Amino acid sequence: MKKLIALLLLISPVAYSQEWIKLMNDPDVNFYDVQKSFNVEYKKEQKKENSVLRKIFRWSKDEEKETPGLGVYKRWEHFNAPRVYPSGVRLKPDHVWKEFMKMRAGSGQPSLQSSGNWSPLGPSSWVTNSYNPGIGRVNVVVVDPNDPMIIYIGSPSGGIWKSTDGGSSWNQPTTDKLPSIGVSAIAVDYANTDVIYIGTGDCDASDTYSNGVLKSTDGGLTWNATGLSWSLTQTRKISKLLMDPINHLILYATTNNGIFKTTDGGATWNLILPGGFRDMEFKPGNANVIYICGTAFHKSEDAGATWTLINAGVPPTGDINRLAIAVTPADTNYVYMAAGDENSNGFYGLYRSTDGGNTFTQRSVSPNLYGYAM
Repeated sequence: MKKLIALLLLISPVAYSQEWIKLMNDPDVNFYDVQKSFNVEYKKEQKKENSVLRKIFRWSKDEEKETPGLGVYKRWEHFNAPRVYPSGVRLKPDHVWKEFMKMRAGSGQPSLQSSGNWSPLGPSSWVTNSYNPGIGRVNVVVVDPNDPMIIYIGSPSGGIWKSTDGGSSWNQPTTDKLPSIGVSAIAVDYANTDVIYIGTGDCDASDTYSNGVLKSTDGGLTWNATGLSWSLTQTRKISKLLMDPINHLILYATTNNGIFKTTDGGATWNLILPGGFRDMEFKPGNANVIYICGTAFHKSEDAGATWTLINAGVPPTGDINRLAIAVTPADTNYVYMAAGDENSNGFYGLYRSTDGGNTFTQRSVSPNLYGYAM
């Protein structure tokens, strides 16, 4: 939902500055004030034949079957209506997390677990014939570096899941002893695979926000906060964790608030580059060279101490809202980059560098890899 709201704000801050969007994103605003603001604005927009709402909010391929402007707001309203106080006061996003931590501290136990014997009843198959069938979404997949049969996946709001048989079956979320969290980044320590780091929150649709990086030292049975810790009200997102292939105590985290680095296994973190970023890769064979991207491409040759903004052959920053990169050990000077734009086709092109990320050339504009690039 929030990625669509962000799209509205990006497209035209002058033409589209509806007050209800600002109120919706402010947890201190009363639920009924947001509701009233939207209803007033919606009635105005419905009278405009070519309004921004009519152009943007199209939930059905057959535009005449869907009421424009209503879907995104109603989704938010439906979710929040049963969760507010009768007065309309909204719970803070981190309310459940804080209450859980207080309860855990008061119990004297490192983790809380129900004594009940629960078994999943389903559904376990697709339950809809819509354009987007399925019952969930996966943000990240990571294979244990020492055992390819062990696989971890992270979900937008269902925590982290683990398979020990190559994906044939999956254990219940190892984060079940925590409040509902999203996971968008996972790093397994190659020196000791019982040590696992997760970047919390949903980096894609912002279905959940991040409370930082959590660490497990017992294969995911219990989790503890690291030095990179936030309040959910800060609306942070972590999209990737990379562990140095030589020193397992060094990790990097890409976030919407900058690139962070730890050299002591997560105890402390330092901001090494401010900004919003989504993807990151080491140059194969040289962990001092790091490529990162968000809406622009940067390169470091000194393990993140300094960064260079790369412009040669890269699409203009103002046209991009998402970049993704890949490298190959077959030729360590090759860097591939996919770029998504804000146009309806959602794809700016596939780019390639053959000189270690110093310059790029466009290789293709089809097929459309991104759809809507948000």
